[in-house]
Amino acid sequence: MASVTMRTTNGTEAGAVELDDATFGIEPNTAVMHQVVTAQQLALRSALSDRAAEGNVVVVDAWGFAAPRTKDAVAALVALGVEGRVLVVADRDDTNTWKSFANLSEVHVLSPGELNAYDVLVSDVVVFSRDTLPSGGPAAAVAPPVAGPMVSEKSYNLLEENVYTFEVARTASKPEIRDAVESIFDVSVLKVNTLNRDGKRRRNRRTGTWGSRPDVKRAYVTLAEGDTIELFEV
Repeated sequence: MASVTMRTTNGTEAGAVELDDATFGIEPNTAVMHQVVTAQQLALRSALSDRAAEGNVVVVDAWGFAAPRTKDAVAALVALGVEGRVLVVADRDDTNTWKSFANLSEVHVLSPGELNAYDVLVSDVVVFSRDTLPSGGPAAAVAPPVAGPMVSEKSYNLLEENVYTFEVARTASKPEIRDAVESIFDVSVLKVNTLNRDGKRRRNRRTGTWGSRPDVKRAYVTLAEGDTIELFEV
């Protein structure tokens, strides 16, 4: 069992702590790590494309806050017509923007390097500045149908039947989902079932208005006997 040196916050050594082999002692699997990275990239592009299709991606030329002021941040959101849970993507060096939004409970701020599918999907609106707006080549311009794996007690129980659960774009068809899973994970798909779930109603504490979480679509993908997707394994 491996161990690491434990330290106090001033850097002084404070003994050692052993690392659990079940978590830190397994043999690294580069194939699985590559699949995870690929799935994360596809998930982010799909999530952003889904929000854009709904008209819930907003771009500002620049925030331009002269000083950190929550009042100015609220005024900017009102002027943009943005309501609900808001994800703001701002450069780390844009200190005034980060501090201006810091006290708004319905606003989450990330840098471009921290942008991920989960935060996009749990947000009602994503707001970029022109400098933080993602861009890419032809491959990035096409939204993949598979957003990413769904991990829950139910999804793990379905693994016993060789059924894997994914969150997918709401516009994705069963053939598109099948082709994407086969291409990404190099497996054979026997069957694809889908389920649409309406977003739950929620109240905006800032404005007092009612809205709802984004709707989601799940795909239950049955693989051929002998095929597995290792990133689901525990």
